[in-house]
Amino acid sequence: MIFHYTDHPHLRADERLLMVLDELGVADRNHIGTVLNWKDNTVRYVIHQWRSKGISVEDRDRLEQLKKEIQNKWGERREAPAEVRREYQTLSQSIQEARDAWIRIIRPTRAAKRNNLYTLGVKGIQYCRQIILEQQGTVKEKQDSHWGHYVGLNDILLRLIQSFGCEKLQWYGSYEATSYLFRSLDHLGEKYDRKKVIRPDALGVIDGQMVWFEYDNDTEWTQQIEKKMREYVETLTQIQDLNPVLWVAPSQKRATDLQEVWEYIREEFDVIPKMYFFEAGKEIDWLQSIKVSA
Repeated sequence: MIFHYTDHPHLRADERLLMVLDELGVADRNHIGTVLNWKDNTVRYVIHQWRSKGISVEDRDRLEQLKKEIQNKWGERREAPAEVRREYQTLSQSIQEARDAWIRIIRPTRAAKRNNLYTLGVKGIQYCRQIILEQQGTVKEKQDSHWGHYVGLNDILLRLIQSFGCEKLQWYGSYEATSYLFRSLDHLGEKYDRKKVIRPDALGVIDGQMVWFEYDNDTEWTQQIEKKMREYVETLTQIQDLNPVLWVAPSQKRATDLQEVWEYIREEFDVIPKMYFFEAGKEIDWLQSIKVSA
């Protein structure tokens, strides 16, 4: 679905960026630029335009005036009178909240070695819901602590685009992938427990071949992994889905650990889907080696 927005004739360029970021969840400018086929400067500019959208002109002008006043009278803000510092802090906070209402910036730790990340704020989410004519309901922003999972999944999408090209690729996030499973189960006309249906991270269609994707950020316990694997088996076998499930992990050790869990779980079932486990990046080698013909 994400590529539906990249050249949508009824959306402005800035709206296309907002919709793509909504699909990506949490992304850096390289993710956004690759999906939209934009240069980094264009991505940076459009993000800046959205973040400037809600700022009060009066607040902005008053803050600039305060900065000059502090510089001329006291040199540094800490030397200014308390009431001046309070006004400066209040204005700064108001402007920051206005920026974050559209697009928030997440700054990973230096050890993470990642560029700044971006995610939609409340107004950004509401705007996207209006575009797709979806009822608002409860608006939930992405949690900063989950950025590693989103980025790992978006890195997979980036590698797929670079390896296969957008014209041969379809990409559906967790919501759409799960909706596909619900529709498939509904079509059977049998009762099932929606709570036990697997929520895949993504569904990719590469040159006509469907592939389920699961990104493991090495944060889930073994019991959580076991539960997810059982849900994959039960859901996919019920709808007779024979498409492969690719688990991608940040290291070879983690990929091996996941495979060991699977070797244990698979003994519980007579019929199982094909599951493969890779260190990030090596899934592309596998997909290319089989020419995506499961």
